Amino acid sequence: MGRNIGFIGGGSMAEGMIKGMLGSGTFQAEEITVYNRTKERAEYLAQTYGVSGSGKLEEAVRDRDLLILAVSEAGVSEVCQRLKPLMKESTVFASICAGSGIRDYQALLGEDKKIVSVMPNTLTETGYGYSAFCKSQTVTEQDLDLLRQVLEAIGQVLEVREEMFDVFTAYSSAGPAFILEFLNAMIDAGVRAGFSRKEARKLCLSNLMGTALQVEKAGDHPLEVLDRMTSPGGVTIEAVYAMNRTGMYGAIMESVADTVTRAKKE
Repeated sequence: MGRNIGFIGGGSMAEGMIKGMLGSGTFQAEEITVYNRTKERAEYLAQTYGVSGSGKLEEAVRDRDLLILAVSEAGVSEVCQRLKPLMKESTVFASICAGSGIRDYQALLGEDKKIVSVMPNTLTETGYGYSAFCKSQTVTEQDLDLLRQVLEAIGQVLEVREEMFDVFTAYSSAGPAFILEFLNAMIDAGVRAGFSRKEARKLCLSNLMGTALQVEKAGDHPLEVLDRMTSPGGVTIEAVYAMNRTGMYGAIMESVADTVTRAKKE
């Protein structure tokens, strides 16, 4: 399979993916073409990243091995109608648009097309975080090679069942929001306790990253790591008691459950 990639839509998500792809060294700018309805945006991406920018859909679709749809949900139907006669039989069509699933694209493009739904990583600038995808039955493992390369250039990759796609969106894609809210609360708590905001931020960030790496390195359940840090009658067990007394554990689980419910309504 070749490496001719076309982006249909050049918004912020597409730009983040292109930046990550080129920054990883896995892809070259000449392998990427971007179509955007607004020609000025296509020209901006071309000038900034060296990719081919086009205001003509046909140029971005022709002879592409992988097409990545990155338009707003409102524009999906119209764009797909224009794409259908232009796509070659072997092209893998990957959509990063929220709100449309495999069956929707099969109805628009044909059940014979190679269709993949993708939820891109939201932490592309760090190299951490996961993208997820689910695929139609017409897509083989060989067909997925190029898409996997694209997604691995911006983080880690997880294949999920279609019925888990919305759950991934709520739990993983929105996951940084939970972490950021917790981080902000911890920084405020540090300021309340007497640290400057700068000091509290540095301490919290170091603890957050260090703890995550320690859990990953140990390969243990988080509570096993916590147990090794907790001495009888000490400060750490008092912190654990205080957090559970205020219902933090249940509040987090309920918040995730509410977010999953919301995602399934999209």
